[in-house]
Amino acid sequence: MKYIFTCGGTAGHIYPAVSVAQELKKKDPDADFLFIGAKGMMEMDIVPAEGYPIRAIPVTNLSRGKRPSDILHNIRTIWNLILSLFRSLRIIRQVWPDAVIGTGGYVCFPVLFAAHLLGIPTFIHESNVVPGLTTKLLIRIVDAVFVGYEGSRKYYPADKVRFTGTPVRDSFSASVTEAEDLHADGLPLVLSVWGSLGSGYMNETMSRMAAIFPKNEFRLIHVAGKRYYEQYKDIGKDPDSAADLFEVRDYIYDIPRYLKSADLILCRAGASTLSELAYLGKPAVIVPSPNVPN
Repeated sequence: MKYIFTCGGTAGHIYPAVSVAQELKKKDPDADFLFIGAKGMMEMDIVPAEGYPIRAIPVTNLSRGKRPSDILHNIRTIWNLILSLFRSLRIIRQVWPDAVIGTGGYVCFPVLFAAHLLGIPTFIHESNVVPGLTTKLLIRIVDAVFVGYEGSRKYYPADKVRFTGTPVRDSFSASVTEAEDLHADGLPLVLSVWGSLGSGYMNETMSRMAAIFPKNEFRLIHVAGKRYYEQYKDIGKDPDSAADLFEVRDYIYDIPRYLKSADLILCRAGASTLSELAYLGKPAVIVPSPNVPN
């Protein structure tokens, strides 16, 4: 069978699609997969790194502001939506998959709508409790909606909604070998990670923490995010803050290895992150983002 996955914007949308593709491959070793993502977004790096082909279409987000620049941005978004719909139709006709599956992000709308126009079965997975804008727009046209939480059923037609939870990749089930272990000098490992794009507020918080960082008590790996790395890459470099134990990264592609090795995780409350923490049974200090709708 042939499948097209569409996802994008953040790792929380991308990795559930990868997880489902991995499971489908187990059940059907001859299955073929193609991903469609937004041009210039992180799925264009993550998906190939996971071993799957991906095609790009032009997609931009909607601005909720009312300034002239916001209005111009939304006009561009509408134009990109029209372009992406026609490009999605062309890609889908070339592949003619048995199903098209979306796992979140603006890119899902043109791809799933195009598949619907062509009469191809369409499905969407919503990992958040409350459906996002894209999911709301697609509810009426997709064949089924898979949800990450039982309590989300009330937002969807009863005949379309299926509770599945949020899938976790195969790499989380493997045990950490001695060669892969990230502990140094027998110290506990604390992993600080604040979403795939990073958090300005939490980066600033971690930079203040550097001044009081306890020496030789634990090792800390802080993921600043690609957006903030250049600004915060030197936090913890002061010798008085045990710089050899405070390591700053821009992004971690092999996050299962790091989550499995960590003794404590400081993180956001993203749906995929919560599923991964629950699967691993890891203790965490969770700081929900105030900037995410619902």
